[in-house]
Amino acid sequence: RLTFWHYMENWQDGQDELRVFYRSSSGGAWLPLTNATTTATYTNNTPVWTRRSLPLPNPTSTYWIAFEGNARFGYGVCIDNVRISDSADAPIIQTGQVLPMGVTGMEYSTALAAAGGTLPYAWSVVSNSLPQGLSLGSDGVISGTPAAAALAYFRVSVRGDDGKASTNLFSLRIMIPGPVPFTETFESGALPRGWTQESLSALAPSWTFRSGSPVAGGAPSAPHGGSTNNACLYVPSASTLKTRLITPALNLGVSTTNTLLTFWHCMANNYGYQDKLRVYYRTSAASEWVELARYEASVPVWTQRTISLPNPSTTYSIAFEGWGNYGYGICIDDVVVSGDFSASPYTVWKNSGFFTADELRDGLVTGDLNDPDNDGIVNALEYAMGFDPRVAETNGRPTGGVVSNFLNYTYRKNMSATDVLYEVVASTSLVASASAWTTNGVSAHAPISNVWWSVTSWHNVPVTNAPQRFMRLRVTMP
Repeated sequence: RLTFWHYMENWQDGQDELRVFYRSSSGGAWLPLTNATTTATYTNNTPVWTRRSLPLPNPTSTYWIAFEGNARFGYGVCIDNVRISDSADAPIIQTGQVLPMGVTGMEYSTALAAAGGTLPYAWSVVSNSLPQGLSLGSDGVISGTPAAAALAYFRVSVRGDDGKASTNLFSLRIMIPGPVPFTETFESGALPRGWTQESLSALAPSWTFRSGSPVAGGAPSAPHGGSTNNACLYVPSASTLKTRLITPALNLGVSTTNTLLTFWHCMANNYGYQDKLRVYYRTSAASEWVELARYEASVPVWTQRTISLPNPSTTYSIAFEGWGNYGYGICIDDVVVSGDFSASPYTVWKNSGFFTADELRDGLVTGDLNDPDNDGIVNALEYAMGFDPRVAETNGRPTGGVVSNFLNYTYRKNMSATDVLYEVVASTSLVASASAWTTNGVSAHAPISNVWWSVTSWHNVPVTNAPQRFMRLRVTMP
């Protein structure tokens, strides 16, 4: 069996072609490969890397394969990762190594695919593990609700009914709902991190990230903001094809007011051919898309759009649905989501310069239990005690001991952390159940400083009357 990856995007009306041939000897005739009853001829737009799998007939010790590219003014015929294997030996995993991204708190599901071998297949994870909250079914479907941000690498096996198996390494990124205010300028020239595309029509092209319209002399001639790129959906034919460009999930809170989407829009008529744009929102991955606005007339210059966003949620997404119909392209730029957000003190602390915008969006080092400075103090406690999460702390850590015959415990308390509950609890055993650790008999005193209190708590029973006693700090985050 021959497998390879194939990319062959059209450009305007230009579509390249690929055909695959074989011969059994150096002097033999070239014959077309076939997949079932279809010859290995690819003449359609292939705007993303696509895995091809073909059986190889009549194997010999002098076997040749030819990839015949026909350049017809497209973006080129591209192939990669060519592999020849015995399809009877084991099933071959066809799913690409980078899986679709997920978002914490939102249902996730993606199916792995394989070809060859002996049916039925059985799937399993054979090294490392899936992100917390997800599992792989024996049918090859990864599903569940991610519990934490992660970038996981794991190896999956697919086993045929005859016991023969193959494996592939996969990566899966889980992001947190994006922070707001949210801004995207498309300056990177690629699909921004966390954004996705959804084709709603057969052969519909993808949104691209470029300067202005792809049509020479078309509008716009340049992006609205920045100096490099805007997002654009262009269909070089008079047949309406639809593709959605979808934002990452955004955390808009639940009591936010004056929530607005603003973006710049250009969509010029091309000699009577007119593209269209519709804008949708949904409050979660399981919710239906709801239309916010539609634009169907010519927009020959960059025009700012402002739309009120109803029903804010912690997993809010927005979709720009382009209807390409041989116009100069649906172009958008400088997308902003804003509002009067009532952020918690903890959120304000996270956004006060400790973390970059990408780190806040990924959530890989900003979670409650992450420790980016590797000092053994996780972010939640860095916040609670008024530390810097990017600087390893050597001073100000909790201390304890016996003073004047009483057991005491001293810790720092962040004056701004008004959303945190601090409790010094005591027990007669370190391995006691959680309910056995109580605040009974614990008193506290807190001399004030500029940004934190130094709180000293002590147990009211003298150590002579309590020969075994332990104290610890319990912090409850919002």
